[in-house]
Amino acid sequence: MYFKPSRKEENYQAGPQYLYRFLNIGRKYLKLEHHHDDTENSSPVNPEMPSLQDSQQFNRWRRAAQYLEAGVKFKKREHVKSHPHSLLDIKFSNGAMEIPCIIVEEFTGTLFRNLIAFEQTCPQFGDDFTAYTVFLSQLISMPEDVTLLARREIIVHHLDSDEMVSDLFTMLSKDVVFDFNGQYYLKTLCQMMEAYCQSRLNRWMAWLWL
Repeated sequence: MYFKPSRKEENYQAGPQYLYRFLNIGRKYLKLEHHHDDTENSSPVNPEMPSLQDSQQFNRWRRAAQYLEAGVKFKKREHVKSHPHSLLDIKFSNGAMEIPCIIVEEFTGTLFRNLIAFEQTCPQFGDDFTAYTVFLSQLISMPEDVTLLARREIIVHHLDSDEMVSDLFTMLSKDVVFDFNGQYYLKTLCQMMEAYCQSRLNRWMAWLWL
């Protein structure tokens, strides 16, 4: 359930003070202010790699295990005081995806649902958090994906099993309206990731390292 307002409540327009207060709760807890830095998501030109235009038709992220098979390395993005980042700042460079650590607790589902509902009902505030949740729900759609990222300290959870984490994010993205062909902050990164995975050279190199 995504706490969408009833028709009666749609006639009520919350004042900006309430909206900003609610948004600030999420930003303070999750540090949602992310930085758009095109230099962070970059890879050297590879003649064997399809262009970004070739991989624009994109309707879902691959699983973490599938990215690993294609040669993608996963790393926890470390916090640097001189260049702080938020939970949403995912970086891909030179075949390595760096993801900030996310801590999953009992109340994580409730917090995420409310933030997604906020963006879905107030589109003027953007869809960055929704895009992040959809990305994560597909990246860890199976328990073994959670295990993979947990071993790299990207996911730290206090639930009973990795399967519960996977199921939680699958439910969070269910019935969420999200346009993969639209503009969102992870679009360039997703195109680069898909192009990298489609590269035969990277697949061969990954196979040699198995």
